[in-house]
Amino acid sequence: MKRKTLKSGLVAALGTAMLAVGTTGIASANNHSDSLFDFTLGRFQTSSFSAPRLKTDKSRSYAKVTEIGVGQAHIWTIRANGASIDTGSVDLGQGESAKIYNRAYEMYGRTNIELGVHARDWRAVRVHVRGLWSPDSV
Repeated sequence: MKRKTLKSGLVAALGTAMLAVGTTGIASANNHSDSLFDFTLGRFQTSSFSAPRLKTDKSRSYAKVTEIGVGQAHIWTIRANGASIDTGSVDLGQGESAKIYNRAYEMYGRTNIELGVHARDWRAVRVHVRGLWSPDSV
């Protein structure tokens, strides 16, 4: 009798644990690791774009300018095929970072997005900008 009760208790505990994991889910990692961007921006606000990365959740994208030749960089995100994702944009100087609002995941689910960058001001000279970005933030 004791053995049967122990076995039933063990089965019940295991079933409860499995149910708890099934209903809460196991935390899945988003795509928040940083990628380097490094552009020599064209004259007169010509835009440059990063390689596409997969957007996996509703969090904002992240960008940080680690180095810029002069002024500030104007930064936003776009779907890799060029479609709008209702994105915000930010102007960042050297050492500045921001989380960038966009609705890529809400509009398309898991989709590739790119970081767009151009010099904030119209300049007749090329501007070098380097930094980090991720499609999802923590």
